[in-house]
Amino acid sequence: MRYRPAPIDTAAVELDRAQRLLVEKLARNTHDVWAQQRLDDGWRYGAERNDTAKTHPCLVPYDQLPEDEKDYDRVVSGAVVKTLLKMGYTIQSPQIRDAASEAEEAWLHLRSLATCPAELLAFWQQRDEDVWAHRPELYLWIGRQFLKMADALTAYDALSVGLKRVSDVTLLDRDDPLRELHLELRQQRALALIHTGAYQQAREDLVLLAEQIGYDGEICGLIGRTWKEQASHCLDEIPRQQALKAAFSCYEQGWQLALAADQVDQAYYAGINAATLALWGGDLQGAHHLAGQVYPLCDRERQRLEHADETVPFWLLATLGEAALLLEQDDQAEHWYAAAVERMGADLRAKASMYAQARRIVDSLGSASPWLETLLAPPSVVVFCGHRVDLADAQSPRFPAAAEQRVREQISTRLEALDAGIGYGAAASGADLLFHEEMLRRGGKVVVVLPFEIEPFRRISVEEAGVEWGCRFDAVIGRADEVRVLGRYDQRATNGLFDFCNHYMYGAARIHSASLNSAFHALCVWNGGGGAPGGTASAVALWRRMSPVWQINPLQEESRLLPLFQEPIPAEIHFAEKGSGEVRHHSHLCMLFADVKGYSQLSESQSAIFSECFLEHVGRVIGRFDRGILSRRTQGDGLFLVFDSLPTALALAKELRDETAAVDWTRHQLPDSLTYRISLDAGPCFSYRDPITGQQEYCGHYVVRAARMEPVTPPGQVFASETFVAMARMQGIAAATFSYAGQIALPKNYGCVQAFHVA
Repeated sequence: MRYRPAPIDTAAVELDRAQRLLVEKLARNTHDVWAQQRLDDGWRYGAERNDTAKTHPCLVPYDQLPEDEKDYDRVVSGAVVKTLLKMGYTIQSPQIRDAASEAEEAWLHLRSLATCPAELLAFWQQRDEDVWAHRPELYLWIGRQFLKMADALTAYDALSVGLKRVSDVTLLDRDDPLRELHLELRQQRALALIHTGAYQQAREDLVLLAEQIGYDGEICGLIGRTWKEQASHCLDEIPRQQALKAAFSCYEQGWQLALAADQVDQAYYAGINAATLALWGGDLQGAHHLAGQVYPLCDRERQRLEHADETVPFWLLATLGEAALLLEQDDQAEHWYAAAVERMGADLRAKASMYAQARRIVDSLGSASPWLETLLAPPSVVVFCGHRVDLADAQSPRFPAAAEQRVREQISTRLEALDAGIGYGAAASGADLLFHEEMLRRGGKVVVVLPFEIEPFRRISVEEAGVEWGCRFDAVIGRADEVRVLGRYDQRATNGLFDFCNHYMYGAARIHSASLNSAFHALCVWNGGGGAPGGTASAVALWRRMSPVWQINPLQEESRLLPLFQEPIPAEIHFAEKGSGEVRHHSHLCMLFADVKGYSQLSESQSAIFSECFLEHVGRVIGRFDRGILSRRTQGDGLFLVFDSLPTALALAKELRDETAAVDWTRHQLPDSLTYRISLDAGPCFSYRDPITGQQEYCGHYVVRAARMEPVTPPGQVFASETFVAMARMQGIAAATFSYAGQIALPKNYGCVQAFHVA
């Protein structure tokens, strides 16, 4: 029989919101029908599928299914709905609606958006508060999802709104379900604050909660985490040690309280942290004692879960490994860490966290543990640049087309030697695309960085080499894990945009490497000759001022490590528009925006005092940083500065934050809460002479973005964009200066930006 399936083509069918909700309901029902059939046939839950024993890991409620299993049911159900619509049928929603049913619908829709950040943010911003009031757990669930997506600021907002919808914990009975919801909202909000670097605010909130309900293992563990995280970002040894001691005290108290309450999860989390901190504090005996208690507790919990056919979480296995490591039982530690790695899958950040903790324990103990690097060390991050493939009429060869296969093999060999797992690079025809293709072939993560939008980049840097390279470009873009577009195409500023891209790529790869505690390498395909600003030679010269660079020469069969340059990083490139003499494009400058939250609430007389006292104080601070400031502008409480020196911008932002917060403004009849919120960004921009004021002014995408960041920066803090931090890492500024705060949704539909808290 020659059977040829002929399914109805539904590729062009788009589902509206109501239809997507229907798909989610059908997917849920599809799972329930399948599960009921299995249960009726004698099947039961098991950690792994076993047709003989009739066990299956998906015999759980729909909400507990892995996302890939949910997606399977959604695809099947979605195909049914799309087919009906394609065949001409109409699907009409029920007419009778009430707030309770809409809340249930919102709950279902929210669960379907678990892995889609943009739609989740839109759903949050367009919510109906009256509907959500009927299902307040929506606030907790969406807050947790934002935390998983590293959007701690939006998580904080969602959890805070949720707390306003739930009665104060002191007014709720112990058996009231809203009490547990209130506690979880408070704890998750504190976690969001920790992620943004607001450690003191998180502690104050947790201490207040403890005063209301009493201390327990969960609260003590979270307070301990605030101190531990704070210690990791202390640049001075004395406050770092003080923070570590405070963290140990909190974790030890949490361990005791959780044990007494038989809260196993809380107990082993607090206990293992206390044990490790004891070691770091020089108390080896105390570390052994605590680890000796944590290990059997975890092992009993593991056995209980296995006997109940429940999944053993990888953090429990990792805790067993850490406890064994502290007890200097190397073989046992290796066994449990290996089990944890197998269980966690491809979660590189979790693996990096385990590695960093284990590495520090091994170093503190002075033990060998040769398995540690092989088992836990994350793969390296590689930043790449290289020549485009030569055109047929090239006068002087740089990368002949005939050398493509040899260069590919050399790239592959070098990536293997470097244990490359994450690659950063542009995507021009030639070496760039070869690099990404080889990273994809070895199963690595690919981050494509483009100086401007995909279409003009493809036209300028790819299509000239022929149709085949265009197809390969499309394939790489389609398979890349991330495509980062840095700016907007402008024919007058192309070299400057490419130069900025070279700076950013290196710094961004450094950030990624630091977040994983992994090795970092720079690699190039370069013939050793010169080139235009922003080209391969320019990138190699720039990167060699920060680290050695591996070179593959497309004209020779050689690969070598180019040593460091001992020269300063060159200044930014600027371009003067012909004919004007005034308009210039700058490849990268730094921008600072600041304002005082609550300024609009000041009385008229206070506004005058503010201008006289507060701004005078600010002026004195700025006066110490004359060098490196290109432009200064104020409007009321607003401050806008432009710099050609990133270290100056960073130092000034920190001093403005600290010195304005240290003044008692009530002595000047001003509110005591006056404090700056400050945003920092960096990138290409234009400058021009304002014909009215005669002053030099700056404009462009990054200037506007910096202005959009400032209103969503928490008061008393300095937030820097990921671009600013990348440029800082390019200049060798310590990674400890910055801690990741999460994604920020910018006002006025200006997109999202990754933000970092400045210590």
